[in-house]
Amino acid sequence: MASLLKKPSTWIGLTCSCVLFLACERDSVEADRNEELSEGRLRLELTDAAVDDPNVASVYITLAGVEVGNEQLAQLSVRKSVDISNYSQGRTIQIGNDQVVTSGTYGGITLTFDMDYSESGQSLGCYVETTSGQQRPLGFGQRSVSIEVPGLFEVRPQAVTELVVDLDLRKAIQYSEEGYSMVSAQRLARSLRLVDRDQSGSIDGSVGNHAQTRAAGEVRIVYAYAKAALDLESEAANNYEGAITSASVNAAGNFRLSYLPAGPYELIVVDYADRDGDERMEPVGPRISDLAVNAATRAVVVSAGAKVSIDLQVGGRLL
Repeated sequence: MASLLKKPSTWIGLTCSCVLFLACERDSVEADRNEELSEGRLRLELTDAAVDDPNVASVYITLAGVEVGNEQLAQLSVRKSVDISNYSQGRTIQIGNDQVVTSGTYGGITLTFDMDYSESGQSLGCYVETTSGQQRPLGFGQRSVSIEVPGLFEVRPQAVTELVVDLDLRKAIQYSEEGYSMVSAQRLARSLRLVDRDQSGSIDGSVGNHAQTRAAGEVRIVYAYAKAALDLESEAANNYEGAITSASVNAAGNFRLSYLPAGPYELIVVDYADRDGDERMEPVGPRISDLAVNAATRAVVVSAGAKVSIDLQVGGRLL
């Protein structure tokens, strides 16, 4: 009888153990599920604005690291060397693979560039290749440089947030008698901007009288400014450094301004030519266009996820 009384107790113990095990397993699965629900994926792409220098054939950069919130993102920090000048007019290149991160709102990312060594470990991580085949290093005394790129973006749970970093080579590269070089780290930071692809739009434009108004050998660039942010004389004196982005007008008169945050913009059309025979392009001056009224441009409104199409005609010089 005593031995029989022990069996129910043993069964009860086994049953309780099973219940506890199942409860713990359920809690673990629930915790994993809650963690998955609080995570999203981050995708990073690079693009480039217009280069107005006809002597530049390629611009190579080497990206060596990506941080968000002081955390190195392994999937995005795969060393990558890119001819960034190939990715303009809305074209992008993805860096690394999608990175799982905690969902929430972030204030920007940090990019690390290797100035000295490429993806394969060869010398020159960032350099200009001229049309004559010469390679000019873009370093400015530092082997690598980390740049904080501000810009609010939201990582949504169980969704992919696509970030685009626009490297405006026109602002990032300078030329002197010694050749090409990257600008200072501070100015390099000002040449980078961060955009959430889903929260941006684009402007597709055409210049109807492009062939009739552009002289042989001239380069035509369209600059985009946030509405009311354009001081024409000041910007002309500083080679339009304050433009949010820019695009070159192709032989057919078409251009595309990409990854613009939603809002109103003003456009300026500027021609460049080698006026002094030094094989360098200098701005000839901004053009009057049918988007311009008394030297102030009408706003073009960009909506998130949308493309705005515009047609314009250019006239004489504004300055």
